[in-house]
Amino acid sequence: MAKICIDIGNTRTKIARFEEAEIVDYFFFNNDDIELEKIIFTPKDSIVVCSVFQDSTRFMHYLQNIDNVTFLSSKTKFPIDIDYDTTLTLGLDRIMAACGANTIFPGKNNLIINCGTCITIDLLVIPSRFLGGNISPGMKMRARALDEFTAKLPLVYFTDLNNSDEILGKSTIQAIELGILQGIEFEITGYFNSLSKKYPDLNVVITGGDSDYLVNRLNFKTFVDPFLVLRGMNQIEIKK
Repeated sequence: MAKICIDIGNTRTKIARFEEAEIVDYFFFNNDDIELEKIIFTPKDSIVVCSVFQDSTRFMHYLQNIDNVTFLSSKTKFPIDIDYDTTLTLGLDRIMAACGANTIFPGKNNLIINCGTCITIDLLVIPSRFLGGNISPGMKMRARALDEFTAKLPLVYFTDLNNSDEILGKSTIQAIELGILQGIEFEITGYFNSLSKKYPDLNVVITGGDSDYLVNRLNFKTFVDPFLVLRGMNQIEIKK
């Protein structure tokens, strides 16, 4: 029996079919472009859903009418301990990313960075204890903010980076793109340097749709896994 893990994020929906710990098939959709007729589940599949949306969407309504579906919530039994003051507001995607990191790197202190619509930076320490983290705007959100809250700055699409080693932009578009990318780079590096003082063996795991833009700009060892949240979801025990 396969386990289907569905991660519904702010921008994209990711679906993976697991046989034990191995991903045997996967699909990525933009949330506005989900083609339900292409998504086929069998009666024997166990389905796990992690969603950032509280309101019902067309896809969520579709899932709610399928048997053998488990929707993750703050009441779910997680394979890690959560040390967080407001567990009801803690994003399930952040918990699942931590569970995924714990699966790949058990018995290690993990700094988990998710570069999506928002950037989340979370800390999981031995023994499998989630200590919390921080949230800041992602790349595209920063670009939209500069466009919407200024009179003349244009919206950028991160296509003018011919030389990623440049520090200073030679055009306004490049100045915005590099300003955003290097701002995020310095932000992540600052967290790593600060936390490494307390956890010298700190392991860094990066995921999210914008991770490819950022990972090569970091000057410390990282592990990139686009399926990190889905791997964490695969660790959730399904009640029969």
